[in-house]
Amino acid sequence: MGILCDRLEYPNKEASKHVIAANSFIACMLRIRGYRVTNSVLFRVSGADDGFYVALRRRGWHLTSVAPVYDDPNVIRWRVPFISAIDEWESAGFYDAFGDNTFRKVLRAIIGSVQPRTWAQLHSICGNEKKLNGILGYLIASGIAEIVGDDNSWMKGLEYQHINNIGTTLEWYVAEWFRRELQAPARHGVTLKEVHQGGDLDVIAFVNDICVFVECKTSKPSDISETEIRWFLQRAHDFGPDIAVLLIDTDSPITKPVRLAAQIARELDWLENHPEATKLPAEIREGLVTSGALDGYSVAGYRHLYCIGHNAFITGVPESVDTSLSNALRFYYSYLRHQLIFPTPLEWDFVNGTVRTSGDQPFGVEGQLRAQE
Repeated sequence: MGILCDRLEYPNKEASKHVIAANSFIACMLRIRGYRVTNSVLFRVSGADDGFYVALRRRGWHLTSVAPVYDDPNVIRWRVPFISAIDEWESAGFYDAFGDNTFRKVLRAIIGSVQPRTWAQLHSICGNEKKLNGILGYLIASGIAEIVGDDNSWMKGLEYQHINNIGTTLEWYVAEWFRRELQAPARHGVTLKEVHQGGDLDVIAFVNDICVFVECKTSKPSDISETEIRWFLQRAHDFGPDIAVLLIDTDSPITKPVRLAAQIARELDWLENHPEATKLPAEIREGLVTSGALDGYSVAGYRHLYCIGHNAFITGVPESVDTSLSNALRFYYSYLRHQLIFPTPLEWDFVNGTVRTSGDQPFGVEGQLRAQE
C-alpha cells in the first residue's frame, strides 16, 4: 500500500515505527478481506498548495472556501487506534475499502440510521456472509461502528454521531481519486466568490489542462428531485468546466434523474426557439421526453452513462466509482473535447426554467454582479 512513509517527516523514530507497524496491519487486513491494495506512491498535497489554487485563479475564479483535504470533520475515516497518526496515512486504508460498492452500502445503512442495524438488515444488503463479516470487522476495528445490545446489532461509533450520511465522504473520495489515480490537483467542498447561484461545488479537479466538476448524490435515484437536477445544471452552466459529472452512487438504473435533465434541457431549447413564449405550455412540456427518447442520451458501450448537452454527464456506479469516472473521461477525450457544455452561455436559466435573448438583462454570474452595481 502506498503510504508515503518515505515522504513524510516524523517527530522521532518511535512515531515512525508505530506508523509503519500500523500500515502493515491495515495492508494485511485489507488483503484478508479481499480489498484492493495499491502499490503506487500516493499523490499528496505538499506544502501550502499542489497547484489547485493557481489552476483555479488562471481560470479567473476566486476561492471563498474549501473543505480540509485530510481532516474534514464531516468525512468518515479510520480513527481508532491511530488517533495520533498523520491524516494522510489514516485515509489510505479507508480509501481502498470505501471504493467497494458493497462496503459503501453497508456503511450508508449504519451511518444513516438512528437505530441499531440488525444482522438480518445488513445481510439483506450484503448476502455474502464472509464479505459482510469482513466489512463489519473493519468498521468495528476502525471505530466507525460498534456492536450494541444483546442481539448483535450495529450502529455508528461515538465519533460519528454528527454524521448522518456518506455524502461528504463520497465527495472526499472522488477528490482523492483524482489525486491518487490521476495525480491531479483536486478539492471537495469548494465555494467560489463569483458563482452566486449555487456556488457550493462538490468536487473540482484539474486533469492536465481540463477542469472537471463532479457533483455527488448518495440518495436513491427515485428520491432525486427536479430542483436538484436544475441546480446541478445551473452550477455546471455558471462555473463552465470542461466536463461536468453528476455521479449518483447506485448500481440501480438512473432513469428518473436522466429523464428530468433531458426534459429541462429540451424545455429551454424550445423556449430559445420560441422567443415570443414566456412559459412552456403544459402539453408541450409533457411530450418533450418520451421513454424511448432517453436512448439518445445514453452513451453507447458504457453502462449507466448519459450525456446531457455536450460535455455534461449523468452516471450511476454499476461497477465502481473508478470505472464510472474513467468512462466519462475516456468518452470526453475521445469525442467531446473542445465543445461547450451548452450552446448558449449566459442565456439558459435552469433553476427558473427561462431563456433570455442576448438583448435581455443577463442572469447568472454576470446578472448578479451587474445587479450589485
